[in-house]
Amino acid sequence: MKRTLIAAVTASFAVAAPLHAQQFDEWMENARMGVFAPAEEDWVAVLEAAMSEPPLQVYMTSSRVNMPIETFKELYPDLVVEGVNIPAAEMFERVRRERASGNFNIGLLHADDPERYLQQFGDALVSYVPPEFMDVIPQGARDPLLIYRYLPTGVTYNPATFPDASPVTNIWDLTTEEFRGRVLIADPLQTGSILTYFVTLAGLHDDMAAAYQARFGAPLDLREETAGMEWVRRLLENQPVIVGGTRDVAEAITNSDELLVGFNNFSRMREVSTGRYSFTFAMDMAPFDMVNLPTHLTVMAGNPSPNAAKLFVRHLLSDIGGAPWFEEGNPSSRTDWVPQTEWIQPILRHSKVDVDYDHLLAATDDFIDFWTINR
Repeated sequence: MKRTLIAAVTASFAVAAPLHAQQFDEWMENARMGVFAPAEEDWVAVLEAAMSEPPLQVYMTSSRVNMPIETFKELYPDLVVEGVNIPAAEMFERVRRERASGNFNIGLLHADDPERYLQQFGDALVSYVPPEFMDVIPQGARDPLLIYRYLPTGVTYNPATFPDASPVTNIWDLTTEEFRGRVLIADPLQTGSILTYFVTLAGLHDDMAAAYQARFGAPLDLREETAGMEWVRRLLENQPVIVGGTRDVAEAITNSDELLVGFNNFSRMREVSTGRYSFTFAMDMAPFDMVNLPTHLTVMAGNPSPNAAKLFVRHLLSDIGGAPWFEEGNPSSRTDWVPQTEWIQPILRHSKVDVDYDHLLAATDDFIDFWTINR
């Protein structure tokens, strides 16, 4: 893990009942994780150790939590994994309360909202990557937290209404009079992925400033600190429609035969493939098509089932264990992953920008204040 960043976060935020440094190091050494991780795992020995551990508790924000557990049982019938599908806010609160009481039973977390991860739990988080995946998961997806999969998020429109081309070719289009009152946004204060999307854009300057000049032929006159934040201000001034969630965005665009666009997650495309919705993502849009939102898989330090956690992480990263997400519109962080489902193929052609963790930690609270005041 990137201990400098984690340490800084831990110093700034109260982490409930953390392991003392000596306890942490002892647990890491016994679990053979972090600096104690071997170059190659002896998976036979790991399985043998896991057999004597209590059931592994896995908390996920995904309703598909039991799917990989079933395929895991086929491989390891004597190991027990207990999956809990839980909203992110409730997950973090439950973990906080558990650790405040001195218990460390939760073994694995799977959720987005990296800023809340880092702020609340600091050194309790362990980024474990099985050795066989080290060469296919880039450093930036392993540190400070393991990125398990991505949730690409961008601008959508109805291709039935605009069959020839996207009505949006530049993200600054959304601030023009043509799009006044015609941009749908799932409330960022209620939808974590959309919050991360906007905070990421708000922190960009050079790309967003260049896109502005390309669109309007003149340099951007800033009122805010960055070009990205100026874009957020102008978008809010253009009377966007704030809705409850991304399903509301998809539903409204599907049922509109007029100009209407909105921000959504690529995983919603699985419901386009079934005929429930009609929308697609703007492609070749300046400065990029999507923000590559990360979803993390982290081991909780101190948990009593570290070897079972290793085996389950290994399974989740595999094509079989990850299929409930990888083949449903959430691309794997593995560079060797190739989607098998036809409707997912276009995701590989979209241009994307990654999330900056340091910026998220520094800017999210200020962004929430700005949004609350100006929406």
